[in-house]
Amino acid sequence: MCKVIAIANQKGGVGKNTTTAATTTVAPTTEVPTTVAPTTEAPTTMAPTTQSETSTVAIGEGSNVGKVNRKILNCKNDKDLAGSTFGKLCVKVKKSKKKAISLTWKKIQVAKTYVIYGAKCGTSYKKIATVHSKTFTNKKLKKGTYYKYMVVALNEKGKVVAISKLIHVATKGGKVGNCKKLKVNKSKVNLKQGRKFKLKVKQIAKSKKVKLKKHRKTAFESDNQDVAVVSKKGVITAKKKGKCSVYVYAQNGVYKQVKVTVK
Repeated sequence: MCKVIAIANQKGGVGKNTTTAATTTVAPTTEVPTTVAPTTEAPTTMAPTTQSETSTVAIGEGSNVGKVNRKILNCKNDKDLAGSTFGKLCVKVKKSKKKAISLTWKKIQVAKTYVIYGAKCGTSYKKIATVHSKTFTNKKLKKGTYYKYMVVALNEKGKVVAISKLIHVATKGGKVGNCKKLKVNKSKVNLKQGRKFKLKVKQIAKSKKVKLKKHRKTAFESDNQDVAVVSKKGVITAKKKGKCSVYVYAQNGVYKQVKVTVK
């Protein structure tokens, strides 16, 4: 626009007729609407920003701990929290007594603290501890009762690194008990792209005298869904060449890791 005005002024200076000069200055004015075009494109440059901001709102890795804390404490059911995973923490029961339950999980390198939420199954969560180690013992519990737990790993800035799947653990002294181990028909699975394989799983209780009250069925999770996915019924589907693990886990966190290779 500056160049157009400069040319017009030069013409005006050369011509002796002032009327002619006035006519040349009108030309840039008629071209002003052309400068509006870049302005109308401004909204298109904002679209990616809006999308990226929306994607960071989801609960899960990278979320603010305060938001996750409110979400868990306001949860009125015994379902997994959106954004939670099993394979990152692998929270499971370490030991169960009549009035105490000990938990253990994988230590994440970037995690500085672990927040434990728990309650009797069917009731609202409470924030019961914050620890720096990979174990925790919940005491003063009732015998023969199921309790639920969830662990949230935080980095040094207080951002969420991982949210565990909900686990259900029974104290001793009642008619209900816990899974001791899982029997899976395969520990290694080799598949070609597009092929499927069904995992068959059996839960073994710690004692024949107790029943495994199922708050959840045996669950499955792939740690790399680009390589292979697994259904709720344990059917693995090969997607592309590579390796991954499928976690098979019981309601108390006892699990088996199945190695999957896609050729």
